[in-house]
Amino acid sequence: MSRLTPGDIAYIEKEIGAYDEEFAAATGKSMLECAREDFPFFASLKNVRAAVVPVTGGLGLIAGFAPGVRAILEHAGCQAFVTARADAAGLGEACRRGADVVFMADDEEYIALALGGRAVSFNGAATGVAFARALALAAEGVRGKEVLVLGLGAVGLAAAKHLAEQGARVGVYDTDETRLAAATACRPEFRAAPAWRAQSHRYVLDATPVAGLLAPEHIRRGAVLSLPGIPLGADARVTGLCAAVIANPLELGTIAMLAQVLSLAEGTEGE
Repeated sequence: MSRLTPGDIAYIEKEIGAYDEEFAAATGKSMLECAREDFPFFASLKNVRAAVVPVTGGLGLIAGFAPGVRAILEHAGCQAFVTARADAAGLGEACRRGADVVFMADDEEYIALALGGRAVSFNGAATGVAFARALALAAEGVRGKEVLVLGLGAVGLAAAKHLAEQGARVGVYDTDETRLAAATACRPEFRAAPAWRAQSHRYVLDATPVAGLLAPEHIRRGAVLSLPGIPLGADARVTGLCAAVIANPLELGTIAMLAQVLSLAEGTEGE
């Protein structure tokens, strides 16, 4: 999991509403509506208590992370709170305070747990599905269209699978040749795209941790970019060419985790 910096997320508490409006302008749906396309659930979010538990292990706390997650969950409609205590003590506090869902992250994983439903959502897969869905919405469907997916970690692989299931013609690339070979071997509908830099592309999902990976010559005017990777893989020279750009470091992935864990707890995912 890419480690966020305080600068990546400092704006979230004040600007989550404005960003969701931008997201809806690009995709036609709010972030929650986008997430519910793939992770449907029946629960009324105003009755869902969501706890965010700070975790101090590894490299330690990221300033602003827990308040940012709380702001996202409140924006989605939950009763959200950050526990006063961290780690195991914080998890215990969340239970005592009646949390239905708990969000917590260390250096390796960012997860959401449904305490009553014995369900868990992992950020990587949920984020990949949500950013793939957002790209499809902004592109007005991807069936029969060529989509390039860069990076085949948890986010990129989940995104590539989701796009293929929606009928896209998916080209994939990863600097790890073993990972790339494994992905194309187990998913024959994937097409390896080692020469992607020699072409221009209309639909791109960049799930790499490489800042500025995409250059203007890689993008066609009017392109749709979906950018879950941290740091951002495109600068203003690139985004200025695009019809739509979906990029946020934490918001869509967190809302997708919320939707997925509730869907799993209810047994409604995939319906």
